[in-house]
Amino acid sequence: MVVRLARTFLSASAVFRCWPQNAVGSIWTVLLLKTVFLLTPQVASGLPLSMLYPFNRTAGDSDTEKSDDGGSGKVSLTQPFPFFGRRHDKLYVNNNGLISFVSELRTYRPSDFPLRDPTPVIAPFWADVDIDKVGGRVWYRETNDSQVLTRAVDDVTKLGAGLWTFRPTTAFVATWDHVGFYGAANEGKEKRNTFQVVLVHDWNMSFAIFIYHEIEWTTGSNSHGTPESGLGGNPAQTPALLAISWACAEKAGIALHVLWDFIRT
Repeated sequence: MVVRLARTFLSASAVFRCWPQNAVGSIWTVLLLKTVFLLTPQVASGLPLSMLYPFNRTAGDSDTEKSDDGGSGKVSLTQPFPFFGRRHDKLYVNNNGLISFVSELRTYRPSDFPLRDPTPVIAPFWADVDIDKVGGRVWYRETNDSQVLTRAVDDVTKLGAGLWTFRPTTAFVATWDHVGFYGAANEGKEKRNTFQVVLVHDWNMSFAIFIYHEIEWTTGSNSHGTPESGLGGNPAQTPALLAISWACAEKAGIALHVLWDFIRT
């Protein structure tokens, strides 16, 4: 039962919605699958690699610095991304499985939500990634490619009625490509995760699309994971969309809702 739940979740693209500035903010998210990962030592396979949005050098991507706990540095956006009452004209792609606004976030040990740090983040899979010694790449780009935008519209409108007018003009694609975990040893060095987040907006609504290809580990050794398996300890936080702490969210009138309407192939 648990294995099937993990596979069902990871075989889906999840879309998360943020409302624009000056509106009563809300986001759509799904429950953290922390328990599922703790209880599931098997490999969880999701969408075929070909079903991810195009990525790597052939798609025009840049890659992050190849270092432990590194990232892209500041990435300036041609069109600001609306996120919880602010339009962000820059972001940071962090190797450890998340995008942050305002400043980079090099923290390698995932924290339980809500975070004490008020830095707004979008975290498809926050964990202790090591592309320096273990391997993998982290790619990113902002694009106005018509095929990418058309697919984003299709993914978003599958959510249901009321979204048919969504017309994004840019997309930001970040991909963690076969990344390993910190402290991997022996067979643990062969464990790899591949996942992606796509940010799109049309000035009225903004969305984060999470896509998972394969998840083979959850925890680096500094978070007490087993070096040979990458499991146990303090596992990855995924998926999570966070702008501010719960206390601040309540004051701002921001509500979080659960959405189980996954996009399936």
